[in-house]
Amino acid sequence: MHESLYSVEYDEGHPLRKQLLFMFGTGFDLSSIHIVLATEGYSELMSFCLSNFSGWTATMELDVVRISTYFGHSTIAEMFLSEGPKTLLSGASDRHSEAILGAGEALRYRDLVALVERFGSPSDPIDVLESEKDDDDDEGLSESLVVTVLNGYVRQTFDRDTDNITTLKTLSFVVDKLEYSHDEVLLAMVLITRKLHTFTEIHCILDISKNVINMMGLQPIHRHERIRQLCEAVAEQTIPLVLFGNGAENIDEVSIILQWLGRMADSGIDIQHLIKGSRLDKFTKIHHLAKVFANLQFTSGLRDLEQKQQREWSNFAIVKKGGSLIEIQGAVDRGDLKVHARDQGGLLLTHLSAAYDRVDLLEWLVVTKCMQLDSKDVEGRTALDIAQASKALQAMKWIAERTARNIITSFLRRTYHRALQKRRIKKSNNAAIVIQRSVRGYSTKKQYSGALSYRLEESKRFHAIWGHLLAAFPGFSTTCWSSIRGRLLDIQVGIDDDLFDETDERLRKAIDVAVEDDREDEDNSICDEAILNVDVIANDDDDLSTEVNDVARNEWLSFQMTSHVVKFLQRGDKKYRSFFVRRMQQLARGERSRILQKPLKGSQSHIFETYLEQKSGHRILWTEESEEPSSPPRIVIWYVAKHKHVSRLMQLIDDSKSRSARQLMPQTLVDELQNEDLVAHDDEPKREVLLDIVGNVPLKIYDVSFNTISEITKDSWTPQLHLTEEERDIVDKCRWEYSVVGACTFFTKSETPESKSSTKSSNFEAGNGNNNIKLALHTGPRTYY
Repeated sequence: MHESLYSVEYDEGHPLRKQLLFMFGTGFDLSSIHIVLATEGYSELMSFCLSNFSGWTATMELDVVRISTYFGHSTIAEMFLSEGPKTLLSGASDRHSEAILGAGEALRYRDLVALVERFGSPSDPIDVLESEKDDDDDEGLSESLVVTVLNGYVRQTFDRDTDNITTLKTLSFVVDKLEYSHDEVLLAMVLITRKLHTFTEIHCILDISKNVINMMGLQPIHRHERIRQLCEAVAEQTIPLVLFGNGAENIDEVSIILQWLGRMADSGIDIQHLIKGSRLDKFTKIHHLAKVFANLQFTSGLRDLEQKQQREWSNFAIVKKGGSLIEIQGAVDRGDLKVHARDQGGLLLTHLSAAYDRVDLLEWLVVTKCMQLDSKDVEGRTALDIAQASKALQAMKWIAERTARNIITSFLRRTYHRALQKRRIKKSNNAAIVIQRSVRGYSTKKQYSGALSYRLEESKRFHAIWGHLLAAFPGFSTTCWSSIRGRLLDIQVGIDDDLFDETDERLRKAIDVAVEDDREDEDNSICDEAILNVDVIANDDDDLSTEVNDVARNEWLSFQMTSHVVKFLQRGDKKYRSFFVRRMQQLARGERSRILQKPLKGSQSHIFETYLEQKSGHRILWTEESEEPSSPPRIVIWYVAKHKHVSRLMQLIDDSKSRSARQLMPQTLVDELQNEDLVAHDDEPKREVLLDIVGNVPLKIYDVSFNTISEITKDSWTPQLHLTEEERDIVDKCRWEYSVVGACTFFTKSETPESKSSTKSSNFEAGNGNNNIKLALHTGPRTYY
């Protein structure tokens, strides 16, 4: 594979010579078999050589991949990029990078996009190349994607129908997709400029720089260091061409370069001493052509640009020396001092005015000359930043007030125009309504005009024949549509209710008699029939069953809340109490919406969420419970918590209800035990006891009536503890025993040894004669069973 095809020669104009990797031909034999086959696209011969010839190296494989993607030979490229049985010496990531570099340098936009999406973005040594900018590292340049893409534009390897130096389609994709910074793109332009050797290539890089700056939306002053490096590179590459070229033919080319440098100087770039200290400057000082170099057209033109920039910088001295506003205005009017010119360091007149606290000059520049206060200098500082650094208090105050006034004015202008737009839309809608109404009226008249004309003729004939007879009746008048409509309205709203009092009284008495007669015999049957009908209809129509449930919900007169909710209401803000009362009143009235009754997703039981109010994010978590299967459901409010705690509390409520369900024995087991007389027969329905969410103890709940719910907003509000029937019997019995003891003559308190134990107790002795009764009142924690 190291053999060469001596009959194949690629001259300097061949596209292969335009690649950075083979541009100078150093270390490469372009007549090698693998290079020729990859360049010409001989895929079958390449496959044969890859399988049968020895001597392949990793470098040769990478060269073939890059050349094949550069010329668009996809068949050869796939031999090395696809995963197959072939064993290759080079790494897969290296082959992927070379394929992307080849497609990018040829500006094959579609191939580049496909390769990047397939293999990802390659690593770019652009940062390393900056530190090695003085070395002739052509191989390093060829490994940078952004450098190779710029080289493709400079060498004009692109297809003009797909991309060109104006649209920069491939470069835009590389910058946006692969996230190259603006500084890296400008650095790549500097590096590629140092490798240019013709006026055509230099002119091309100048056009590219203009389009790149416009594409990225840059101002040259904001990238002063990079733009100056680009100017230095252009000057260094231009001087050898002028020195050793035909002077008469180079006049136009040199003038184009000088014009570009002049535009950079006008934008604030420092072009002083562009070639001073460079290798070319040292060469000309010791060479016998130094005198010729000094008289070159480019050198003299560059010297004129430097002197022009120095004169413009000196014109800013009138501001620095404290010149009056009239003097500065005269200098601007004469053209000696340009409004948008920049001082050394990239300072505008607004920056100098702010630095020297010249409010009068600053106001004149902004109001009269329409200069912007947000313009930045080389260091990215605005006029306000410079005023703050210089401690110019008057300038700082004026700039702040001006900025605030502009913001307020802009807001009011936008609001005013928005209101005008709404008004225009409303007017256009009203106009459309009027037009539609007119069109509908016209179409309706046109549709029924024949029938109306026929009726009108009939009416005229009728009145001609019978009019004199109708006029003979007293009180009769000719009718029209308006009079008929008026009389109809009088019939609807002008009925005298007193005329129907006697009828209403008779109907009421008849209904009372009928109800009294049928109450004992038909009441139950009617109720059973009604229930039967409701059940049948509910089975046929789910909507009606939903309405029945809604009616039942409307009959809620009370609800229950846990001790956690009571603590929240007693300790919380008063406004939350008001919000809570309002939500409960809405639920009592039967209102159901997403805010009032939102079922929680993911819960094992039916848990509902009610928004306490929108801003704080609190939620009311409640369920519908019933002590007995036949009893109507009741609302149990478990918690009032923030939205972020809803998921955790929902799981706790599910766990509590699950534990409550597990405390009951299965009905089948109960029936079996009752049949074997192991447990007593109990016909009373089982009652479900709710357990607390944090322990296996009965849930402590309180009863609240909807009629007295407004009492919650008061600080003295104390809810009533909910008791079961068994608990209520115990309490009533304790009250009776207490009343018996209270009938005694005297009470004496005696301390017992048990009073010093952990459970507090007070023993009272009550006596009446010789009989003494001792009553122990335990004040320890209460246990619920």
